[in-house]
Amino acid sequence: VPPKIMVEHEYSKQLFLKGVIDGDGSITKWGIKITSGSKLFLEDIKKLLYDLKIDSGRVVVDKVVVDKSTTFNLYIHKKKDMLRFKEIYSSGPSYPRKKESINKI
Repeated sequence: VPPKIMVEHEYSKQLFLKGVIDGDGSITKWGIKITSGSKLFLEDIKKLLYDLKIDSGRVVVDKVVVDKSTTFNLYIHKKKDMLRFKEIYSSGPSYPRKKESINKI
């Protein structure tokens, strides 16, 4: 995550997070998952979520594929955190399919 985002006001952090979810996230009624090839990126996202009063789990290895690349996941599972995320994600513009999914939480 760019250092500038990490020190920005809450609204800028929210917009950045929405962009991450639109590109690398998935939303179900059971949780929110962000996937990346960079563990460091997800650790920064975890800090960003914490700044926005959303607790997430630890960054976990998803899988190692044939070419030896690894992907990592960060999950949000607790209902209170999913509802807080929904509050943030639902304001302003966002990807329609993801917005539809978040509204089902």
